[in-house]
Amino acid sequence: MQPTLVIVAPTPGMVAINGRFAGEAAPDAPLFVPVAACGALYLQYAPLAPGWMPLARKLVFSGGAPLAQSLGEGVCAVCWPGGVTELELSPPRAPEERAALLAPESMPCRICRGAEDFIELAGAKHALPPDADAPRLERLSGCAALIGSARGGDYLLLLSDDLTRLLGALHADAIALESAQVVQALTARGDVAGRGTLERWRAAPDGLALLSAEAVWMRGEPIAPVTPEETVRAAVDAALAGDLDAALRDLSPALRERFSPEAVAQLCTLCLPMKYGPPDGEPCVGLLRAQDARLATVLPLYYRCEPVAGGWQITRLDLPADAAVPPA
Repeated sequence: MQPTLVIVAPTPGMVAINGRFAGEAAPDAPLFVPVAACGALYLQYAPLAPGWMPLARKLVFSGGAPLAQSLGEGVCAVCWPGGVTELELSPPRAPEERAALLAPESMPCRICRGAEDFIELAGAKHALPPDADAPRLERLSGCAALIGSARGGDYLLLLSDDLTRLLGALHADAIALESAQVVQALTARGDVAGRGTLERWRAAPDGLALLSAEAVWMRGEPIAPVTPEETVRAAVDAALAGDLDAALRDLSPALRERFSPEAVAQLCTLCLPMKYGPPDGEPCVGLLRAQDARLATVLPLYYRCEPVAGGWQITRLDLPADAAVPPA
């Protein structure tokens, strides 16, 4: 099967492969391009919207997948079964500066965007996460905090009382102040059952210190799986969370004796729906494992489920032969 490149971009833009126009990529309309299994590929991306800079990279393919060392800044890849490589582009933002006033003190500052985003105030510069909004200023006990929204949630920058030194930073789905000394950071695991982690951090002039971290349900209680695929994903998610009782709960008695959720958890960091069609036409979910910060691969986990009262029972879980899970 010929390898296929699926290019996803944060804003609509023109894509050229090896100097030839290939099409347009957009967040809701990825570009599918057949590519050679081996050799160099020269990728150019030209945004069609203002506020973004063009991107050009050389990727080297071997065996139908990109080599990790050829993925440069602004490019991440996920290799799916069947020779599909999903390429996510993160081009730099065009340089931009704007003045702002930090509520509630109406303190003047500058938000600067470009290859790196930062905020400038009180004569000092502090790095911001990507796509950060202008924060609000909160005065804490002997220090201060900038709290705002950014790509993927909220952020907090802990600063010295005079706002000149960065003491620490947090990024989570939701950040709130419990008191003038304690910060709460809530992060969802993104799994089927709705697990999350609630962290409490002490904010002080000597920096951030973790006080506690506890598992929570994002909706107050677990979400029950409805479909066979959700049932399988919930079992893998439970194994990844270390909840082995939940991981085994929906497995048939015969499958419990020969299958090890712990071993599956060692193979991956996330369980996903099979995005680009199941290999061999068999029902499966995807086990994602990262090779480094920019490259990840997805293994198919084949399954079979049988209906039982109130849900589904998993009667088959199999990996490809080259990634076999050792028996329990």
